[in-house]
Amino acid sequence: RERWRGGTAGHIVTGSVRPLNGRSVTDSRGASDREAVAGLGSLARLHAMLGQVNRCIARVETCDALWTGVCRGAVEQGGFSVAWGGLLGEAARTVTAVASHGASLGELPSTPFSVAPHGHDAMARAVSGGRAVVTTDPADQVRLLPRRQPIESAAVRAVVRAVAVVPFRCRGHVVGVLTVGSADTSLVEGPGPLGLLDLLGDDVSHSLDALEL
Repeated sequence: RERWRGGTAGHIVTGSVRPLNGRSVTDSRGASDREAVAGLGSLARLHAMLGQVNRCIARVETCDALWTGVCRGAVEQGGFSVAWGGLLGEAARTVTAVASHGASLGELPSTPFSVAPHGHDAMARAVSGGRAVVTTDPADQVRLLPRRQPIESAAVRAVVRAVAVVPFRCRGHVVGVLTVGSADTSLVEGPGPLGLLDLLGDDVSHSLDALEL
């Protein structure tokens, strides 16, 4: 006999349900449980990162020290593979890297990153919208990661599968960004991680106001 359980038609066999598509309910629940545990671990790391960054904010006296501390906190406490921070240039059309930490994907470039006005890439959307933006597009990730020489997409994918760009404001205007990359997409995907990254942006923005960037 058949019974609908959890939206799936299954045969009742010795008290367990075997869905008609051949995948057991136990397997489905196990996968969901693992995803839930991974998500909780990611949120815990992001909270640890926020705590570290706020301790850094409480003691730094210069913007350079703030950028360095934020990048280090993102990698060492947040669990990101790589992090770099940059300042926006005139008319928000360029971003000049000022600090980085994490995976060795190349040195910080001496030339600024370009920001396309009204562009659709993660950097442009974060700068124009003032909130954290995530991308899983390999081409976008290669462009956003710090490097002096071009990096092959395969090399990036070995350590990064998702990139988030977090804007920082001073006196209400976006003046810089933090770009973080991770092989663990749960660190940046979903409302929970994005909300914490936005909170990071707000905390650093208040610090920049105090430091009068």
